[in-house]
Amino acid sequence: MRKTVSLTIMLAISFSIIPSAFAANYWYSSKYRFSGGIGDGIFTNNAVYSSSLPDGTVYNMAQTADGAMNQWNNDTEAYFAPTNSSASAFIWAEGYSMGDIGLNGWTEFLKTTTSSPTNLPTDNYQKAVVYGNSYDMWDGTPMTYNQRRAVYTHEIGHALGLAHQNTSGIASIMRDGVGFITNNWLVPQPDDINGVNNLY
Repeated sequence: MRKTVSLTIMLAISFSIIPSAFAANYWYSSKYRFSGGIGDGIFTNNAVYSSSLPDGTVYNMAQTADGAMNQWNNDTEAYFAPTNSSASAFIWAEGYSMGDIGLNGWTEFLKTTTSSPTNLPTDNYQKAVVYGNSYDMWDGTPMTYNQRRAVYTHEIGHALGLAHQNTSGIASIMRDGVGFITNNWLVPQPDDINGVNNLY
């Protein structure tokens, strides 16, 4: 009888600590995120409409950034309304040819709207700036619109609080490097969507 009771208690404890069904990675154990939430945000798109590249290719970076923000607005509990005001923006998008710097995109975080930007959050933050570099998106093998949008989608994922997701077997727009493009994960995957929705 004692063995049966012990086994029952052990099983109950084991099942109660099974991790949740999603495996999204967050910024550190503190889960840094927008301090004002994501249900009533503002998105300012300052990316250029026409970025000309050395071979004559022209990328509409503004359209690409808008498409990425719409992905998150449509797929998660996030809603960031477009505006032209940089002062009130929660997410600010930049996009133009920055030259061969080895980065398609990156994200910067501002703890307050007047603080200096950092490449990694050190606390909850009020604003994030996402960058798209049309030169490295074109460099040698031009990216398609969907691939460029995926770069912005990845960077906006960082802005929403997701870190890189490199767990084998998990599809994620947050895969490091260009892994999300290589694997054709060009829109938020279930892990990404659940990750954002469970963070706020």
